[in-house]
Amino acid sequence: MSRDLRYFQDRQEAIAKFDNLWNQDSPWILAFNGVAGQGKSTLLEWLVVNRCVANSIRHVSLPIGDYISGFHALLMRIAESPSAGFAYDAVDGFKSVYKKALDDLNHRVLQLRQSQITANSPESQQSMTANVAEAVRALESQATSVIVEHWLELLRTIPAGEKSVFLFDNYDVYQDLVSLDEIRVLWNTLERARQFAPGLRVVLASREKLQHQERVESLRRGLSGEALQDLSRDDSRALLNSLEINDISFCDAVYRLANGHPLVTRMAAEAWKETPGGIPAKDVPNLSGREKVVEWLQVYIFNRMDEALRPAARWMVILRWFSFEMLNSLLETPLSEDQYRKLTSYSFIIPSKLVEGYQAGHDLVRKVQIAYLKREHTVGFQEFNKKAIAHFEKMEGAGLEMLYHQFFIDPERAFDTWKDVEYQAAFQFDHQLWGCYSNLP
Repeated sequence: MSRDLRYFQDRQEAIAKFDNLWNQDSPWILAFNGVAGQGKSTLLEWLVVNRCVANSIRHVSLPIGDYISGFHALLMRIAESPSAGFAYDAVDGFKSVYKKALDDLNHRVLQLRQSQITANSPESQQSMTANVAEAVRALESQATSVIVEHWLELLRTIPAGEKSVFLFDNYDVYQDLVSLDEIRVLWNTLERARQFAPGLRVVLASREKLQHQERVESLRRGLSGEALQDLSRDDSRALLNSLEINDISFCDAVYRLANGHPLVTRMAAEAWKETPGGIPAKDVPNLSGREKVVEWLQVYIFNRMDEALRPAARWMVILRWFSFEMLNSLLETPLSEDQYRKLTSYSFIIPSKLVEGYQAGHDLVRKVQIAYLKREHTVGFQEFNKKAIAHFEKMEGAGLEMLYHQFFIDPERAFDTWKDVEYQAAFQFDHQLWGCYSNLP
């Protein structure tokens, strides 16, 4: 697990909701809702470590909304997860069916695309494109049916009385990326899985309340929600105390500053630790608006880092994902591995939700830092984005990141590109691609 769970605070009601999931047949879906930085992902990790692993519960924990937005890929990731406990031969059998179904699908789609090219006129081309898009959807539906039936065979191997749980992070992103029909397919499949594995439950983390609750029968009948609240004054102080900050006046000042927001509270603790002797309570400003608070903390922390870390800290959080090698390729003075570990240990650096195995700045921090750099370091901001574009040009399949950075340099040109790609995705009913581009920059 990537987060330090020793300092997990004030989620007893949410934990109790999880524990009670198996006390009845329904609700069998539990959704934790909360704004950015509220601790949803940390809660899921805590449940994995302290409930699933500790009690030998079969489980799969995945960020469903970003680099695993495709339904087929999601089923495969569940099948391959070691913690799901499926037999190797059963998984191998599913993989074989999965590969054959997708190979057949790709072959037939390619044939359709080739037939489209033979159209002779713009009018017939447009008509053919619409017909091909419809035919492709039919072929995809057939492949999905084959894959789902064999995936359900895996679920049959779970003993009827055994507990199991899927924990999906970033569901808010998922529901924005895919169509209502795809959401129905997901939940229909999961509800069918419960016929073979009655002890299966699903836990979601989402910044927004779940959409389509009245139009998706599984959600309407099986969902229970838990809105995560900000920390109370006592829990805010307990979190700071667990981080070895015991100055009562400072703890009270942080509560006024953060209003109990977990990420902001942790950043305040890091600001304290960057200051010899700590921060006097009187130096903690009274600010209105969470983004102003985050900006003050970011600037405070960055300015007190080791000088070698400051440039990297300033720029890395505006990248949507990065690694040690990528970041060093963009910096004038590369970091050592120890410096990189130090830099990525801050609470506002999290595992990327877009590309597996990479790091990222928390979305709230990234948004604030972009606004700050555009205002205070205009030239440097432009130059860094140019470097980022040059880097992503060399990477296969990184067109989305190039466009993201292009928006900061030449927004009109980027918008024209975005319109073309977004139109093609919409015309071809590629809802996931459309969703990815519609969320830029």
